[in-house]
Amino acid sequence: MRISIKTLLGLALAGLAMQAQAHCPWLLPSSSMVDSSDAWVTVDAAISEGLFDIEHQPLKLDALLVSGPDGARVMPQNTVTGRLRSVFDVQMQKPGTYKAAIVSQSVMASYKLDGENKRWRGSEEAFAKEIPGAAQDLKVTHQYSRLETFFSAVSTSDAVFKPSGVGLELQPLTQPNDLRAGEQARWRFLLDGKPAAKLAFSLVPGGVR
Repeated sequence: MRISIKTLLGLALAGLAMQAQAHCPWLLPSSSMVDSSDAWVTVDAAISEGLFDIEHQPLKLDALLVSGPDGARVMPQNTVTGRLRSVFDVQMQKPGTYKAAIVSQSVMASYKLDGENKRWRGSEEAFAKEIPGAAQDLKVTHQYSRLETFFSAVSTSDAVFKPSGVGLELQPLTQPNDLRAGEQARWRFLLDGKPAAKLAFSLVPGGVR
């Protein structure tokens, strides 16, 4: 069995959009910094042609994971999926920076079996079980998609920026919730945990087409 493996990496972050597709997914919190003893944010989630425009379809929240400043999972509340967008609330009971993320991994494969061309798509877990051992000319694409946004309560912290080491990731070196107009900001792109040099990207200001 011959295997050719190609990795496709997809990255979409609130405030940064990879313009490789006509419609891009996004997460947009109502505020990036909440200075309150009863801190909440409401997050819009959608897929649209214009970044942060609500004009196409809602983003599914099945894989949504919200992490608190201590790394513990925080359950979103009041989750609703409408015709054009999804919405959820996050109560920030501890001070620090939170992360809302939707991360998915999938596998696409093509191969020949008994002279016929076959195609397969599914999860990483199902791949090893469902591809026949007799498959020939097997070509595999692993796709990783990561969508993230950050928001803070009372103060900021950096624990949620720790990379997972899987796929293409953006690691803020400057705390995004502390940014002010005119200040410089630094980010690091990582590919499987290692620096991804000479990576092309687009930085799109919110509210500007």
